[in-house]
Amino acid sequence: MTSAKRATGAPEVPTIAELYRIQGFEASTWYGLLAPAGTPAAVVAKLNSEVNRAPAAPEVRQRLAAEGGEALGGSPEQFASFL
Repeated sequence: MTSAKRATGAPEVPTIAELYRIQGFEASTWYGLLAPAGTPAAVVAKLNSEVNRAPAAPEVRQRLAAEGGEALGGSPEQFASFL
């Protein structure tokens, strides 16, 4: 695992940091949804609400887990801080 923590779908597989004792190593892929500057706040709120609902669907969770993924969700402000 190249992520900072072990995958929920394969908890027995150590991370690179654990295996080679390399502190702070992390390499992962993430996806996010962006809207053009000036998009009305109501539209951003609606998009955010719908995007955060998707991971609650069992089929979405199963598909992500099967591919080693995990949906985090969050607010536009949290995503902006991450970026």
